[in-house]
Amino acid sequence: MRPRSHTPSLAGQVVAVNALLVVATLFAASAAANLDLNLHDERLSFALLALTILLVLLVNMMMLKRRFLPLERLIATIEAIDPSAPGELTLPTDPQDAEEVGRLAASFRRMLGRIEEERRRSGRLVLRAQE
Repeated sequence: MRPRSHTPSLAGQVVAVNALLVVATLFAASAAANLDLNLHDERLSFALLALTILLVLLVNMMMLKRRFLPLERLIATIEAIDPSAPGELTLPTDPQDAEEVGRLAASFRRMLGRIEEERRRSGRLVLRAQE
């Protein structure tokens, strides 16, 4: 099994970009609304807006994690496969998974089928050569 790299996951990258966009929007909206942060009432409004944005980011992060879970399961299954061992691939399938995850799993199954067929063909050729 290949060691995991230190690059952030796709879900983490999407959350980070969303966080940057939301923070930029928060500051742009504050500037457009001419919020004067020196006044007590506007500080409270800004804090409430900031807390709302944080809540939105947390919900966003939870939703993204849930949506990327089937892809993470598929990756874990693929990484656990031993290409030298014959056998059928059983991939986790869920009707709620994204279509792309199902297509990726089907493509991987077909690829493993071709590898298995090539392994059999090579074995037959080796046997013929030995005879």
